[in-house]
Amino acid sequence: MPDTAESPDKTRQRILTAAAEVFAETGFRNATIRQIVEKAGANIAAVNYHFGGKNQLYTAVFEQAMSAGFAEYPVNLDLPPDPTPEQRLLAFVRSFFLRAFVGQGCGTHLGRLILREMVEPTAELNRRITDTMRPMAEHLRQIVQQIVSRPLSDDEAFLFSTSIISQVVFHKHCREVIARMFPSRTYGRDELEQLARHVTDFSIAGLHAMRSKAIGKRAP
Repeated sequence: MPDTAESPDKTRQRILTAAAEVFAETGFRNATIRQIVEKAGANIAAVNYHFGGKNQLYTAVFEQAMSAGFAEYPVNLDLPPDPTPEQRLLAFVRSFFLRAFVGQGCGTHLGRLILREMVEPTAELNRRITDTMRPMAEHLRQIVQQIVSRPLSDDEAFLFSTSIISQVVFHKHCREVIARMFPSRTYGRDELEQLARHVTDFSIAGLHAMRSKAIGKRAP
């Protein structure tokens, strides 16, 4: 049975918020339901009632964080009608930065949750790849193909796309290093906008330079 002092939806959300923090801090394998319910001010029965168990709760945390992030900052964020490929790339990069740095609720911990999955993968990583990462990679590949004005080989799609994405991921996962090396650097909205435009301009310049250079066998 769920907690009776408040609505079931509020209890469920408190458990999700607490679970996101615990999973981010300790990882899926080390996290316990007891830790989560103590932080949430709930009981173990409430977890079983709302989610069915630890695995399902972990998936629910990811799904809420991902869906909230993409709802607020979609890959086509603030695009005008009939956008150019360069505008589409800027929207992709801007939305990526905003999802990474301006998340709310479970989304606050999304970067650390994903990083833990990369270091200590569970079945959840496969779901994230299928549901989110692979569609994003294909979306980016289409943008890049338009910018270079030709089809890409699989090698090119990998190299070009990861070069762009890595410029965003670096700032998220190396934030503590950056803070120590560049203590005046902050990540407010203005700074994120500056970074998004820089990464986009830098990437476009690189892609233009690669227009006449083929890497690997091109896709048909």
